[in-house]
Amino acid sequence: MTATTTTIDFDAVFADIAARLKREDDRRVERPTIRLWDGDWNYRGEVWRENSAKFQLLENETGTGTIELPATYYLSRWLTDHKNRPTDNVHITVDHLGTRWSGMLDEVELAKGDDGQRVVRATFRHDFEHLKNIIAYANPFACPPAFG
Repeated sequence: MTATTTTIDFDAVFADIAARLKREDDRRVERPTIRLWDGDWNYRGEVWRENSAKFQLLENETGTGTIELPATYYLSRWLTDHKNRPTDNVHITVDHLGTRWSGMLDEVELAKGDDGQRVVRATFRHDFEHLKNIIAYANPFACPPAFG
């Protein structure tokens, strides 16, 4: 009885691993999809001209997101024109690598950027903030709200 052995082509295995790591790196640096919605969740547009964007995804806590847009961009004009918007609230969703960050507008400011150009800086608070204000009883039969 003879034992058969298989040989491993280490160069091919290394090339396969390197290609997989390259695909993962390319996917990680892909541009996220950033969308703006009005207070009734009517789609207003996808952001393509942001100067900078930063969103915190904190565990069991409210994170903040900040996006800086040129003042001449149509979504910037819509954000700053709060008197003519049908609703006061503005929602944002950011999709990246299968994760969604969503939040509601907290503050908008018109400022000068580092290069001297006018920019609109919008700060959003994560939707987790809404959960902090919901009253929920673990078992309504054990302790009805009227007796709590």
